[in-house]
Amino acid sequence: MTDIPTRFEDAIEGFKTFLAGQSLKGELLWLFLDDVALQRGKYLVHFPIPEQNELETKLLYEAGVRDGHGVGLHCFAQHEGMLFCYIRHALVNDTYGMEMMPGTLRFSCGDMRWSVQPFRGRFLWWTIRTLGRQWLTEFPTLASCRNQRGIYGS
Repeated sequence: MTDIPTRFEDAIEGFKTFLAGQSLKGELLWLFLDDVALQRGKYLVHFPIPEQNELETKLLYEAGVRDGHGVGLHCFAQHEGMLFCYIRHALVNDTYGMEMMPGTLRFSCGDMRWSVQPFRGRFLWWTIRTLGRQWLTEFPTLASCRNQRGIYGS
């Protein structure tokens, strides 16, 4: 853990350095619960990943910094030059806040044993996501992030 940089871009540079030290290199893709499902031992990631996810992650990071929460950036899987990541902090992960010291930044990565299968169809995504999300409690939902940050009003 380290003191938290105020700029998201500085945090991302530190995160990339951390990941490179774990032999992980590639494009960072930021996901929310809406984008991921777990089925038969593999992550299904709905493609295309919404363009606003990086902005939402940045806004969530900035809210965590502003409010003095500890923030975590986590990489959980890789696939064909892509690193799948999400952000955690006490605003959207109550139990995570208990693990973090206020005002700190924590980098982590999974053991990368889970495979990723890109899922491009829209027809079955809602059903697959609904059935496969019960095990993915660490991922924030996009709606909860927006509500708890208070950025979009009521």
